[in-house]
Amino acid sequence: MHGRFNFLIIVVFVAATLYCLSTHPFTQVAPMKVRFIQQVHLGEPAVLPLTEQSSNSEPTPIPGLHRKDEVLSATTSIFGLPERLQKVVSELPSSHGKDVKCEESPIGLTNCTWPVDEEWFPFPGGNASSGWVTGDVERVDGKTSQAIIHVRGTNTRGCRIYFDQPIFDYKVRASDGDRWDGTQQDGYEIPPEGITTLFLWSRTWDRNFEVEVTFGPEGVDPAPPLSGKLACEYSEYASGIAGAGRVERVEGRIPAFEEVLRFLPKWAVVTKAADGLVEVSRSFSL
Repeated sequence: MHGRFNFLIIVVFVAATLYCLSTHPFTQVAPMKVRFIQQVHLGEPAVLPLTEQSSNSEPTPIPGLHRKDEVLSATTSIFGLPERLQKVVSELPSSHGKDVKCEESPIGLTNCTWPVDEEWFPFPGGNASSGWVTGDVERVDGKTSQAIIHVRGTNTRGCRIYFDQPIFDYKVRASDGDRWDGTQQDGYEIPPEGITTLFLWSRTWDRNFEVEVTFGPEGVDPAPPLSGKLACEYSEYASGIAGAGRVERVEGRIPAFEEVLRFLPKWAVVTKAADGLVEVSRSFSL
């Protein structure tokens, strides 16, 4: 009796194990989550004189100086579990025939990245050719280690400034244009070694951020350099496939994300990998 019972337990255990090993671990009810980001880097000149700074910090177009942005690189990146991510990426048409590079990310997931063609570029404000990110940088008069940086993104409220060298202090001009906000909250002071990224956020769209930064001691000869990237984030998109059953590139502001929504397997869902679905950047130097 005991022998038959033990045999039955073993059979049930083996059958359950084989079922678990052969069954797909993710379903529509319990899907795998993948993370998406598209990154576009714009070319020279790093400083485009497209706007003038008015007293209320609103950008004023300069006739005749607007130009098409040169795209140096545009990539799509998907983060997910290594044993399943390759299947997800292979379903996306933009990855076909491309050099897909996969590597482990700092957050423990695999990151697969590949270059995309112009048809997959984002459409901030409905314009695919220009106006993603504009800005300029100049030294403060009489100061060797202080600079004023302007950065503005089209159809966004969030931007970043990445620095190749650390900065040690910063002030952001208030939205009314009459004062500088430089007070740092207790516990969030800049460390002695400085910081290399500034996160900028506005309650209003298309804000022209004006930032004053200190990047070294005063009176140094020669003056220290300052370089990095101006970037803006895009999270909102107008779905070109909702209710239509197909990708409609004219309507979609982020065609690469629309592609993922359409071709993602039913056992997976997508979310953003960073603050925005898209980050557009351009280099600057002083």
